[in-house]
Amino acid sequence: MKRIFGDWTDTKLEVKGDKAEFSVWGRKYTFEKSFVPTSIISLDKELLEAPITLDADFSGKTGEWHSFDYFVYSTDAEKAVIIISARCENTIGNATVTVEFDGFVKVEFRISSYWQYDKRNKPELTGLYLNIPMNKAHSSLFHYWPNNKSSIVPAQDKMNSGATKDIKLPFKPYVWYGDEEVGLGVFVGESEQYFQYDENCIEVSGNNLKITFLDSMPKNWQGRSDKWADTLIPIEFTFGFHATPVKPFKFDKGCYRRFHMYNVRKNDFLNMGLPKIAADAGAEWLVLHEDWTIIQNFGLAEDEEKFKAFADECHKYGLKLMLYFGYEYSTLMADFNKNGKNYINYSDTGNYNGGWQRSPAQRAFMVCYNSDYKKEWMERIKYVMDVYGADGIYTDGTYIPWECANERHGCGYRDEEGKLHSTYPVLELREHVKNLYQTVHERKGIVDAHQSTCCTMPTLSFCDSYWDGENIQSQLSDSNMNFLNLEAFRAEYMGYNLGIPANFIAYTTDADLEENKVMEGEVKARTMAGIYSIALLHNIHPRPNTIKNLKYASYIWKLFDDLELDGAKWIPYWNNNISSIEEESAHTCAYETKNGIVLYAVDFIGNREITVNAEGNKLVQYGTGKEYEIIDGKAKVTLETARATFFSVK
Repeated sequence: MKRIFGDWTDTKLEVKGDKAEFSVWGRKYTFEKSFVPTSIISLDKELLEAPITLDADFSGKTGEWHSFDYFVYSTDAEKAVIIISARCENTIGNATVTVEFDGFVKVEFRISSYWQYDKRNKPELTGLYLNIPMNKAHSSLFHYWPNNKSSIVPAQDKMNSGATKDIKLPFKPYVWYGDEEVGLGVFVGESEQYFQYDENCIEVSGNNLKITFLDSMPKNWQGRSDKWADTLIPIEFTFGFHATPVKPFKFDKGCYRRFHMYNVRKNDFLNMGLPKIAADAGAEWLVLHEDWTIIQNFGLAEDEEKFKAFADECHKYGLKLMLYFGYEYSTLMADFNKNGKNYINYSDTGNYNGGWQRSPAQRAFMVCYNSDYKKEWMERIKYVMDVYGADGIYTDGTYIPWECANERHGCGYRDEEGKLHSTYPVLELREHVKNLYQTVHERKGIVDAHQSTCCTMPTLSFCDSYWDGENIQSQLSDSNMNFLNLEAFRAEYMGYNLGIPANFIAYTTDADLEENKVMEGEVKARTMAGIYSIALLHNIHPRPNTIKNLKYASYIWKLFDDLELDGAKWIPYWNNNISSIEEESAHTCAYETKNGIVLYAVDFIGNREITVNAEGNKLVQYGTGKEYEIIDGKAKVTLETARATFFSVK
């Protein structure tokens, strides 16, 4: 195993007859007389109620797969591969199963006509379904991607995460099923090619997840027989599984004490003393957004010597510097005429996707990392770390396997009528970000992924933190947090169940409200304090991106220092045996520190008396010193609406 993949352990494989066991960090996958896992264990928890099945239908009868043969194809520290053969009625199934060190299981399955024994050379297969019966104890939360018909523009008013409920969906490349600690990601496929279904590809019913590959005989098999000179072409599906968390959860101050700076080139940031301001506020990282570079997404400073001096200034104050790299290819690139058509992400109508407009004047179209642009991009990553002194890379959208139909670099496919359709390049993007992770970690840096709505773990596995929530910002306000329900937060925005620390995006109206730019009733107030209130309930932090927001974040960071909350044991509100609140829409979590218990409380209604249940003599509010007597295990407290409030228990 490469040193930079040290968060994981070597992949181990044991095959005995028709049973194979793959072991990686924290997880074990067992295959027994099956093409798909019959047991999946994550952190010692069995994720399945019963074995996953790949069911072949023959005119309403489910066939029985038999005569399984397992063969070891290859194995090393980073991945193990087996090939499988089995029979069912007058078909055979063959599969290549690859398990990688981060726990991603890729199944490359093909089904063929096979009539050696009974001479039934006319196809009889009429359906193929994947059924995943999740353990009821670990299937309370659900996530899928994308949340819109097209992945290019995520819906702003639709949550694709939350409490598990019965749901029917068309094809989606990725779904996740789990709880606050563990879960199972299912990679459905990179496209709908070969899929056949009337309406619903994905169905959740209770604790069962069903994927329909075929609900009728494959189109190019219909009305034919299998002949030596005119064969029935095998039907192929590539899908996979990814138990979470994908690696040990590592959370420290550096995961959240970050100041995200916009409009970098518009400000003379060296003269304004930005590094000292950020450091004095308690930040450990300074993140520079897209316009630090003159060419969008290319990492070229306008004045390299000045920029290196700025990096030195950051390091002088103990700040680490993280630089933006995103998902676009700009018309300002010197070789745009030569490479643009090959690198850019195309829609299935043949047009470019995206087209960000910024200064200096340029259009930046969405790039596809299934193209060779990834090689140029990676060289720029090395350059800014080796020459400019960057300590980390902030990636905007890079980890999202957006749909693309650019046939020049291998995306897209055409159906029987010749119509072009998009594909989601999950597997190629996975290799790209794995390379990115290795490149940055070899330089002792970190990778931060901005990926709103998209927790596709085959790609997100290879980052150190993620920044989520951009698409829903317009739906949030201090007076209404109902849109961002707590189940959605636990499923997508928290990170514990995925193994990756999260930050929450905070685009606020604070500055506009101060300057009276927002008319009453036109925009609901969305403040840093309000967004902090729901984030801290889950022990994560929003990321400040204005000086005003930095001031409030600095207050919270000092609070965490004063109360010694970093490194303390956190007891979440959904499993809290230390404290509780009796009223609805109010919640409490707790920290076990070296100096005793600290409670966090928030009331999303506010300005009412609530009852906090806790053991002790009194609650002492941080910041005000106000005391609330605990009588018979109860304290009566009044909180502002959606405001983070901490109490020491005395």
